[in-house]
Amino acid sequence: YMVLNKPEEIDTILLQNRKFVYVDKAFYEIIVKGRVTLFIKHKGRYTVVSTPTAYGMKSPTNATINITAARAGNQTRQIEPPDNVTVSLATVYWAKINGEMNKFTSERQFLKLFPESENKLKEFIKNSGIDVKSREGLIQLGNYCNEISAK
Repeated sequence: YMVLNKPEEIDTILLQNRKFVYVDKAFYEIIVKGRVTLFIKHKGRYTVVSTPTAYGMKSPTNATINITAARAGNQTRQIEPPDNVTVSLATVYWAKINGEMNKFTSERQFLKLFPESENKLKEFIKNSGIDVKSREGLIQLGNYCNEISAK
């Protein structure tokens, strides 16, 4: 966890052979580049751990919340989440088609982005056994989209 001052001034981040670019107040991982460019926005969902209340019930609002402040200036600081918080992944997928960013979270939403090629894409997904929610599956699917759109 890091705090960045002026992230919009960062062009590209290379991390473990992956490329991230700054788009609309967040960093998106580019997984396929071409006529159809696919991105993954890696997000974290913070949830306060519930604490016991009366009658054996639990409540997240009863929990003590510790806030870790980060003063940026021109410095980057390491931040640790509090012990009473769990962090879970909340991945969002994006496709840039004809210069327009389109969000999708499921195979059905992805197919709706390509109405003219929907049947070809369905067949490709079925025959290849692609999981649209996996990075590797999206890479295969993105490459195929660029292949059929180039024709």
